[in-house]
Amino acid sequence: DGILCSRFNINVTYRLALCLQPGRWLNDEVVNFYMELLGERSRRREEGLKCHFFNSFFVDKFKVSYEYEHVQRWSKRARVRILKMDKVFFPVNANQGHWCLAVINFIDKRFEYYDSVGGGDRGVLGQLRRYVQDEANQYSKQPGYDLSEWDDYTPHDVPQQDNGNDCGVFMCKFADYLSGNLELRFEAGDMPYFRDRMALELEAQAVA
Repeated sequence: DGILCSRFNINVTYRLALCLQPGRWLNDEVVNFYMELLGERSRRREEGLKCHFFNSFFVDKFKVSYEYEHVQRWSKRARVRILKMDKVFFPVNANQGHWCLAVINFIDKRFEYYDSVGGGDRGVLGQLRRYVQDEANQYSKQPGYDLSEWDDYTPHDVPQQDNGNDCGVFMCKFADYLSGNLELRFEAGDMPYFRDRMALELEAQAVA
């Protein structure tokens, strides 16, 4: 099983990339590689939103309970100051069977959760609220960071899937559109095209 692309300390093999075929559920490697590509796009833009993308293992650290020490060094390793971003993105593997997207939106002062089957946030937003306060105290010297005016935002009018396997593609496109400051104007019928496009983006990073 050869390697299709290897960057960002992520190896995506040809076998793993098969998850982009219709009817398949996206795996962590493809999701995280795509998030890195979105992050790279954001860093290269001279204008537009300042965005950072964590991988799918970040939120996994809080499955039992929130402990800041589990993620305390993540932003430092990435060389980002969370409070200086416009938006911070988190892929969420809810119950090990459904992809959703959580976003810290510093522009609109919101903790956001996007679910292509219209579910709730399952406690993630409360954990990210604590994370922002801990980051503010640890790295920005702002103890007691005020989040009293921040809202939890879980819209149910976002594009919805019509099967049991496209949630990962929806989640990736939520991140793509929101980081590009675009309205979420796509639908279930667009998923085959998005799968093909994501596959081409991975192939463009192929190992020579």
